[in-house]
Amino acid sequence: WFLLVAIPYVEFIGYVFHRFLDHSHLIPRIEYEHWKHHFKLYPPKNLRPDHPYVKVKAIEYKTFGPLALALPFVVLSFENALPMALGSGLYAILFWYFHRLFHLRKHILSKKKYFLYLQKIHDNHHINTTKNYTITNPIMDFIFGTYAHKTPKYKNTFANFEKQFEQEVKSGKFTGSVHKTKTGT
Repeated sequence: WFLLVAIPYVEFIGYVFHRFLDHSHLIPRIEYEHWKHHFKLYPPKNLRPDHPYVKVKAIEYKTFGPLALALPFVVLSFENALPMALGSGLYAILFWYFHRLFHLRKHILSKKKYFLYLQKIHDNHHINTTKNYTITNPIMDFIFGTYAHKTPKYKNTFANFEKQFEQEVKSGKFTGSVHKTKTGT
């Protein structure tokens, strides 16, 4: 039973974290690291570069995940919380493993139809960062109206992004606003 609850729980937590922390101004350090992932390490024109996968270094990523896994212990009895936390932890590992594979060229899943479908959804997110926030299952994007199946035409609205955020970070003035476009996204 716990996987039936753990899977949507992890998908929901991942969606909320990605949409409202990674892509907002709430915690500039998280946003900065995430935009580095989007536009420096894996830009839309090179989503699967030659270098090995590079993890985001923000300490917040190592904090919020375990806190989310601990939440069931606060609201459920121990005998229900333990399997829920274990199921969530296992699914979260799969969740992050898939994300890593999305940015690699050749691997065990690189020719599997469902994986290619998920990879396309993720690629679309790198091109249009206001859509497709989920990683392993697009259900949350369907529920919250952020799903986009078609690959949008890429427009480089972030031409000066890298230079600007590097300058802001070095000067200690990073506000999380460097990715704003004319549409405000």
